[in-house]
Amino acid sequence: MDPAGRTAVVTGGNSGLGAATAHSLAAAGARVISLDIGGTPPEGVEFTACDVSNAEGVAEAVAAIDGPIHILVNSAGIGGIGPIASADGPGDLAAFRRVVEVNLLGAAHATAAVAHRMIGNDPVGEDGERGVIINACSIASFEGQEGMGAYTAAKAGLAGLVLVWARDLSRHSIRVTGIAPGFMATPMVAGLPDSF
Repeated sequence: MDPAGRTAVVTGGNSGLGAATAHSLAAAGARVISLDIGGTPPEGVEFTACDVSNAEGVAEAVAAIDGPIHILVNSAGIGGIGPIASADGPGDLAAFRRVVEVNLLGAAHATAAVAHRMIGNDPVGEDGERGVIINACSIASFEGQEGMGAYTAAKAGLAGLVLVWARDLSRHSIRVTGIAPGFMATPMVAGLPDSF
């Protein structure tokens, strides 16, 4: 789908991969709305403060966007390093839960709200697409490293949902795909220890 003249929603669009994606879509002529908890969006990108782990907040943010939405990029994510257990005791399961809530459930919240809107879109282009959804998975979806249990669980779940959501939404001419980048120079990666 040509993004020019279309509306795109990018979760986590004020930082890292999300900001780069939002910038690229805006440069290609899309109207871009970043849903993020804070920060500053790239130039030319609209910003709505939104915690994607809150389903009601996501639904409200999406409902406030006027006109059809053609593109969703699920890029919001947080990191976290810690073993499931150590000699000192069980791992921090509250932190584990928070990573899953943002990285996996956040994508589900955004997809549910936006895909519902996309179903009502007029078909676009030769293929008659109504929308495109892109999940920012990770190399950790397939090769989680030591201490990355929560992040790996969330990103593996997100990768697994690509095909399921594609099957759910293909009847409505909505395409779903995923990307799985490795480590990049982003603020989240900068917070990782040199070795873990």
